[in-house]
Amino acid sequence: AKVAPPAAATTTTTTTATEDGGEGTDEEKTDDNNDGIDPLDAAAHAAIGAENLLPALTKYILSTCRGGRLDTIRTVCRLLLRLKRYRATLVVRVVDELLERIYHGVETNDYREQQRRVGEIFMLAELYNTGIVRSQCVFQILDLLLQYGHQVPRDRLNDRYRAAGVTVFHPLVLSKIDRANDPFRVKLVCLLIDTCSKTLVRKRNAKGLR
Repeated sequence: AKVAPPAAATTTTTTTATEDGGEGTDEEKTDDNNDGIDPLDAAAHAAIGAENLLPALTKYILSTCRGGRLDTIRTVCRLLLRLKRYRATLVVRVVDELLERIYHGVETNDYREQQRRVGEIFMLAELYNTGIVRSQCVFQILDLLLQYGHQVPRDRLNDRYRAAGVTVFHPLVLSKIDRANDPFRVKLVCLLIDTCSKTLVRKRNAKGLR
């Protein structure tokens, strides 16, 4: 069987007018054998500016939290675990952006973003299950969901707390962004604990969590 030779570069000839009224020829070579850029080629990434791809990739990965199924989010977290070895910068950026979105969601409490916030909390729990984030990050988000907006006014604190400048939280303190008749934060807390409880609660820390 005959194997076709690789496509050679073609030459395009154009005719242009010269200053003395004659005609000249200009030749341009174009390469027909253009296979594109290897997505795993580090040199090619540097040539096209790989840093410019990180924001787009991060946005695309986190878009699974909006309307995405939980199985899809779980698969994305497993993919990030595989990419952590080769593209650690991308994984770190995704985690940072995810935490920022969770903080922003708690601060604004927009009911139109509830489905997205559920996906973000589930992604955080799955990132912990895969070992990408640590337990301290999970506990910080739990404290945020339980306490944010319920700060005790400083005029009602005793002198010891005032002198230390400590912020005290209490669930009975009313909050405009977490009203008593809005159980959405409770749902997020239950989702986070239920998703990562099997890996979060262990024999060595079970007594402390109780």
